[in-house]
Amino acid sequence: MDTPRLVLSVGCLACALIAAGCASTPSAPDSDRPRTAAVRITSDRASVSGCSSVGIVSDDDLDDMRKKAARMGGDAVVLFAATPGARPGWFGPVITQVHTGEVYRCQR
Repeated sequence: MDTPRLVLSVGCLACALIAAGCASTPSAPDSDRPRTAAVRITSDRASVSGCSSVGIVSDDDLDDMRKKAARMGGDAVVLFAATPGARPGWFGPVITQVHTGEVYRCQR
């Protein structure tokens, strides 16, 4: 293969990989959506008395926190901390609030 064709091929492959990396994916599989929607987020620890603790979860987006809790098998999150954070944005860092909570399994 001559050099210009090799350069063109490598360039096309690089563009295809970049485009594939930018493609969006569904936020949650269809089978996970009901489970995710059922996760309640609260700050009232008394509302989870009698439930079993599954673990700790943190995120700057409450919907993503619900998804993480659902994947852990939980159906409730009790928030206990909110700290300032930052994530990359198009024009510099975006200031966010990172929520941390304990995941509980109450129903089964």
